[in-house]
Amino acid sequence: MSAAMAIPADEAAIPCATRRTPALALDELSLRFVIASRTARQPVLDFGCSDGLATVAALSRGAHVIAIDSDESAIQQLLARVPSQHHRRLRARVEDLLRAAFKENSFGAIHAARVLQGFDVDAIENTLRNFFRWLHPGGRLYVSIPVPALESAEDVFHREIVAAGFVLEEARRYPLPWDRDQQCCSVIARSAL
Repeated sequence: MSAAMAIPADEAAIPCATRRTPALALDELSLRFVIASRTARQPVLDFGCSDGLATVAALSRGAHVIAIDSDESAIQQLLARVPSQHHRRLRARVEDLLRAAFKENSFGAIHAARVLQGFDVDAIENTLRNFFRWLHPGGRLYVSIPVPALESAEDVFHREIVAAGFVLEEARRYPLPWDRDQQCCSVIARSAL
């Protein structure tokens, strides 16, 4: 592809039910995704990319990025942020996140920061299984959710990631840089080799 472009959403697609506030800075998980994307041998996926803070950072480090979000205005903001020299390494599209489909072993890494909490339990399970299929063997998943008041939700989140086939490498909790009162649960997991 010679230039970055947004691919319009299918008119039948239903956007994700819950919109999230765009990040004002890279959080710890997103920064680690960006650093890892620099050496990925396959393209990386920014799933629910919002206005593309992590996408732009990964592109600036030489990654090839596929960025998807259900919000067309977010994709337009992303495209406006990307310097022209990086356009050839970006594919951005508007897509219903619950219906996203990619070939197996397509990505070296997948980033899904604070996106899955808008899905019901069945959709989360299906999405995690898709992530596992889409990752190249040994690829890494960088995923996070805001931590709700109910602490047990964090344990369920970890179990679902393992049930999808991933090896849990790291699980952390941290405050978001732009809202110290909001805690986030992040996981870095590896697909089987």
